Amino acid sequence: MKADKGKLSAWDLDLRVRARLIGAGQLDAKAIERHLSELPDLESQSESLNYEQPALSGNGGDE
Repeated sequence: MKADKGKLSAWDLDLRVRARLIGAGQLDAKAIERHLSELPDLESQSESLNYEQPALSGNGGDE
């Protein structure tokens, strides 16, 4: 399996293809879980950015 050979690539972590890679046996779900659990918690170093998102507001930007 890919994940056992070394570090996971951005391709391996891409949510759009991850299920397909796991289903094909090219990627181990446990390797993904292990990778995510090893990531540092950087929440204290983050900054919130508030942007209006017209697609989510339901008004379509016609104000």
